[in-house]
Amino acid sequence: MSAKAKVVNKGDWKVTMTPDDIYRNPMDIAWTFDYIFSEDKVEDLYKRAKQNQWDSDELLPWDTVVDPSRPLIANDSDIYHKMPFFKKLSKSQQETFTAHSTAQLLSQFLHGEQGALMTAACVTHSVP
Repeated sequence: MSAKAKVVNKGDWKVTMTPDDIYRNPMDIAWTFDYIFSEDKVEDLYKRAKQNQWDSDELLPWDTVVDPSRPLIANDSDIYHKMPFFKKLSKSQQETFTAHSTAQLLSQFLHGEQGALMTAACVTHSVP
């Protein structure tokens, strides 16, 4: 833990935050992208939710072979495919670039959804 990090205890919750993690609001917010469960109560809630809804670990075929050379998103909607540098790449390099570009885009969606959830939680907590 760095010298500037502080541990905040809120009831049963213990969160380590640095000054960059804290946003002033009527309540403190710890913005973290650590998707590993650190709280037994949260993990238990997650397991019960999966039992009562659908369980991706059980229902999705995770052993499906994925061909990264087949893009998930149409190439004509990606601006990179129209740029001169992209056309100079070999077919293998284009496929690798497309796979990484798609992964980056999906990661941005994930973090955007995470931000939307945190914002919604703050609004519902702040509004009387």
